[in-house]
Amino acid sequence: MRLAIILLLASLLLSCGGSPNSNNSATNTNSSTAAPADIKVITQGTILRDADQQDPETGGKPPWKAIRVVDLFFDKEPKVGETVTVIPLEVSIAPLQLKIMEVEKIEVEELPTTWQVTLANIDSPEIMQIKAVAERREDQPFAVCVLYPAVNGTQALKPQTLAANSLPDKVALKTVTAAIDLNNDQKPDIVMTDYCCDDESKPGTDCDYSCSKTFLKEKEQWKLVGKSNPA
Repeated sequence: MRLAIILLLASLLLSCGGSPNSNNSATNTNSSTAAPADIKVITQGTILRDADQQDPETGGKPPWKAIRVVDLFFDKEPKVGETVTVIPLEVSIAPLQLKIMEVEKIEVEELPTTWQVTLANIDSPEIMQIKAVAERREDQPFAVCVLYPAVNGTQALKPQTLAANSLPDKVALKTVTAAIDLNNDQKPDIVMTDYCCDDESKPGTDCDYSCSKTFLKEKEQWKLVGKSNPA
């Protein structure tokens, strides 16, 4: 069990975990937002649609009861009550601003400290009704990119539409899992990748062990701001 926990946290340092949510819900707030240079955490999570009906193989089945973000760990400590930006990936849904409801410090020997984050539930008929993207369960229809603190004016770009020269050096397009535009110029300012640990040109789905990197563009220069490897 200890080994399983270590492997989970190591491989998902920038996007891992998940916990039950509170009954509070929010889709947008009027909280102040950060400038891109002030972003402390860039991570990924998963949308989960809760349901009473559960299938052991395919997960929850409609009707859905609630929507929340799971698989969400931060590598820096956030504060309850602050706001994050949740950017849907692979679907045409506008970004959401959600409040942090709970924070739990997670300490595992030989691994950096992380914080498991619970956000407010999402109130969205659109997400209730949307079909899951290819190869995803219906109760986990799509992934999200989460920025802390919240940032205004963000949008997800489709990785397949990106020009190779818009990416960080030596990043293969087919390894990009998220590309985020922070200033509405249709160019990526955040790039997240998942690749084979022994070959960065191959996507992580093509191998047994995958690694990940997160890049942030600052003053037109790409900076590596996050990296994870299997334990």
